[in-house]
Amino acid sequence: MADLVIRLTGADYARLAPLMIGDVKPAGVDLTLIHGTEGSWLGRIEMLQRATGDAGVDGGETSMAGHLRRIVNGDRGFVALPVFPPRNFTARDLYVRKDGPIRAR
Repeated sequence: MADLVIRLTGADYARLAPLMIGDVKPAGVDLTLIHGTEGSWLGRIEMLQRATGDAGVDGGETSMAGHLRRIVNGDRGFVALPVFPPRNFTARDLYVRKDGPIRAR
């Protein structure tokens, strides 16, 4: 039986490097992992858009907010899977109120 062919997009995470370069291969899957380069936001945005907007890929990393927005708008063409490759807190910025109780980190 032939391997299942899957093309996914994703950011250039170190944890995904073995999959990206082919050192690790999922059993029964012919995986092509299309990834952004240079860690740039523009590259990451391109991958996020391709995950749901490029008919040449089967899926990939995207935002939960975007996924929920598609569902609200009636698009049920994608299924969300709870997979977290970076395995860390990904928020880059935290905001606190100036008049709130937090004064230092």
